[in-house]
Amino acid sequence: MQIDSGPYGLVWGVTKSYNVYCRVGITVRNSKGSGWHRVKGKLKYVSVGQFGTWGVNSRNYIYYRYGVSRVRPYGKTDLYYNLLK
Repeated sequence: MQIDSGPYGLVWGVTKSYNVYCRVGITVRNSKGSGWHRVKGKLKYVSVGQFGTWGVNSRNYIYYRYGVSRVRPYGKTDLYYNLLK
């Protein structure tokens, strides 16, 4: 349904069922990566950047996931932080 790419070969996407995935195995020699990693949670939109991944859920709450990096493209935690609380 929606996909975004960021620095370091980071690619995240959302399916029509609001499932969230990130692409793993992306390197200079393998720019298409090796597969998809299911990320916990349900979002309708994601944006990946140098400092983390931002998302919006079906209730339009904004979430942030930290620790996203080239080594760990899905982040350091299974938690999202609701920024509207």
